[in-house]
Amino acid sequence: MNIKKVVVAGGGVLGSQIAYQSAFCGFDVTVWLRSEGSIERAKPKFERLLNIYL
Repeated sequence: MNIKKVVVAGGGVLGSQIAYQSAFCGFDVTVWLRSEGSIERAKPKFERLLNIYL
């Protein structure tokens, strides 16, 4: 089996880290969030991870 796409349910502390690491390793990642508020709370987490990986 060759996995190319990953869906992560939730963008909290753990979900954002799993999603970012998966994307960093070359997977096509979709993060499923349940509301617009969740999206706004997840954005800073991804920005923080970007700075860490750079």
